[in-house]
Amino acid sequence: MNYENLYGWFPQQTVPFYALRDKNETLMVMKIPYDEDFDFIYCQRNYGTDPLSRNTAFIYSGIYNRLDNRLYDMQYPLRGVFPQMDSKMSFTELTDKIEADVRQYVADYVDIESDKLMEAGFKDPVSGARFEEYQEVDADKSARRIFLSGQTSDDVEYTCGFTLDKASTKLVLDYLRTPKAVVEGLGNEYMSSCSDDIVFDLLSNELLKEYLRDFEEAEDSPLLRQKAIIDAVNKSGAQTLSVTVQRDDIALTFKYPARYFKMTSMQSYSTWDIPSKERHDFYEAFNNSHGFSPEEITDISFRGKSIYSADPYIPIDSESEGFNISM
Repeated sequence: MNYENLYGWFPQQTVPFYALRDKNETLMVMKIPYDEDFDFIYCQRNYGTDPLSRNTAFIYSGIYNRLDNRLYDMQYPLRGVFPQMDSKMSFTELTDKIEADVRQYVADYVDIESDKLMEAGFKDPVSGARFEEYQEVDADKSARRIFLSGQTSDDVEYTCGFTLDKASTKLVLDYLRTPKAVVEGLGNEYMSSCSDDIVFDLLSNELLKEYLRDFEEAEDSPLLRQKAIIDAVNKSGAQTLSVTVQRDDIALTFKYPARYFKMTSMQSYSTWDIPSKERHDFYEAFNNSHGFSPEEITDISFRGKSIYSADPYIPIDSESEGFNISM
């Protein structure tokens, strides 16, 4: 079927129908104006000599944009047959692009005005209380997980959480018509309604950066050792490891599942996953202790080869000092 003539038909405003015929098949294409800038395209496919059928529905097939002479959200049977005009963007992809553009707009603004936003603080006292709770309870844990995942203080930055619950047809077409106005409108509305969330994220990021810089500057710490263990175990590809734990000049080697050493949420490891005979030996050696910590591990081996080793850990008095950001 030859679609070439449709290239010239789409811009015409006086001819709403176009019939494409090929042997015993007719494709009737119809344009219905949505407004002065956009037409919705519908198709009816018929077999036989009749160009139209009473019993076959017209099926939505896409959108024609008169402003840029492009086709959007193309569906069967017209998808892919107009390479010179097809934007290759579906309705979902357009929605995703709106979200991405709004997030970038908000992020750019916040990056420039972050100091002013943090200085202004929270509008709602509940948000301030939520941040204080985060500062006291969750910030250290979050920073540990970030550090153990391999990120640094330089990687912490504001990320806009804007989403469209459900994009209307009007919104998407308005975006195609005036993208800058739509993005700025949605972005400004988001910043107005979510100002406390933005301030919370900015203050939280500053707090996380303080923790991460402290972690990065340490010469030795349980957390540094845990990160070295995670990195070594991830590289090994092992499922079961030989682990040596030293406590009070007593050293014990036993088998342990590798998967627990990969978890950034762990701060200690349970004896429950040690094989029963070796678990009994662990209890006898360490006075029925039911766990061990990363800094107590002096060696991890896989197939007889050491993948991690460390001297017995000497605690530093200044460890585990918290940070506070006043509002």
